[in-house]
Amino acid sequence: MLYRFKKMIIFKIPVFIFILFIFSSCSNSFEMKNIVMDNRFSVDLPDFLSSSGSLNENNSIQYQNKSRNFYVIIIEQPIDGFHEFLEDFYLSEDYSEDLQGYSQLLLDDFEEEADNMEIISGEDTFINGMEAKVVRFTGEMESQSAYFHMGCYKGKNTYYQIVTWVPLSKKEKYDYILSDIIHSFTEI
Repeated sequence: MLYRFKKMIIFKIPVFIFILFIFSSCSNSFEMKNIVMDNRFSVDLPDFLSSSGSLNENNSIQYQNKSRNFYVIIIEQPIDGFHEFLEDFYLSEDYSEDLQGYSQLLLDDFEEEADNMEIISGEDTFINGMEAKVVRFTGEMESQSAYFHMGCYKGKNTYYQIVTWVPLSKKEKYDYILSDIIHSFTEI
């Protein structure tokens, strides 16, 4: 009887471990879903994110997953409004009235807010027919080291900014997803 019990336990442990492995693998899988904002723009986001209003009230879109520490915001700025902002705050000499000036102002603002900010890469490109600037950087916000992937886009009449971020320790795990989000953005 004891022999039969041990044999049964020995058989069930590998099966249990296998089932655990299958369920844990499934929990890491996800699909990208297309989010359309008032017929103005669309972006693909992982289905593990949910809409949130708690990050910043000025954002057009805010998505997050607190358990994964994964965050996405999108902000819209009318191009004319950006030009007026530069004039109103006497910044026209510091920033050009184009996408380069817009993205540089945003990066400078991040640099003021983040400790130990370090730009990893930056590129001027076109994404889905729009002039774009894509920047990857790290920094500390509220004593937390984070990895940021930012995209700035020039639409027909609007500048768009997408900022995605995760803890720095999860950079390798999520970098390709952050990149997919940045490169999926489309003005409608």
